[in-house]
Amino acid sequence: MTTSNLFLKLCIAASFFMTSTVSAFQMQTLQDTRTNLHDYLGDGRWTVVMFWERDCVACEAQKPLLEAFHQKYSGSRAKAIGVSIDGMEYLDYIQKNIARHQTSYPNLAVLTDVFHWQFEQETKKKYRLTPTYLLYFPDGKLAGVRHGSMDFNVLEQILNEE
Repeated sequence: MTTSNLFLKLCIAASFFMTSTVSAFQMQTLQDTRTNLHDYLGDGRWTVVMFWERDCVACEAQKPLLEAFHQKYSGSRAKAIGVSIDGMEYLDYIQKNIARHQTSYPNLAVLTDVFHWQFEQETKKKYRLTPTYLLYFPDGKLAGVRHGSMDFNVLEQILNEE
């Protein structure tokens, strides 16, 4: 079984076990305003959230792919959100990185003092590495977690099976 097929099966299986999310997954906008990740979910589109950090080579390689996915689907069936786990103390770097990649999807920053706890509450898993992806159903419920690089063809298969 390929990694892509395994992830797809895990996402489908997860829909039977993950029927709710925690009420708050607090973050910050890049304008330093508190926000809740869940405010970005449940609008009838699948949502892919990529957690990234400043020294992650794999994250840098994934950003253009995530941007292409967001450009292709954001007007219809899916969208992307980027989340820096570096926190607001690296705001200048985060903003330069986003500008360099010319990302059109929203980017947020974690609250570094509670991020790991919130991630575990949301996913029932420990945060392990970047990039990490969360996939949310169109109704805003968590569909699955993926640690490591993503094959975006898998996401397209999920959208096409809907």
